[in-house]
Amino acid sequence: MGTRFAVYEYTPQDRHLVPSCIMPHPDIVTDTAPKERWNYDIMEAAGEAKFRAIVAEIKTMLLSINRKCEYYSVLLLSSFY
Repeated sequence: MGTRFAVYEYTPQDRHLVPSCIMPHPDIVTDTAPKERWNYDIMEAAGEAKFRAIVAEIKTMLLSINRKCEYYSVLLLSSFY
């Protein structure tokens, strides 16, 4: 695992995924995303900010799911840094 990452965004209203999924090939493995999709680097300020924003959004989503669930509470209290 390196320092670069890609962000996929899903819109539940219209079930739209950006960037689109990589369609499977009948004969070869095609599950590798093109390098153009790995547009964030956690070692750069913009990449770190995007990563932190995603972590904050996940924590907010977990809070809205169930505030009394022990498993989610552990995730919310964990530090990723």
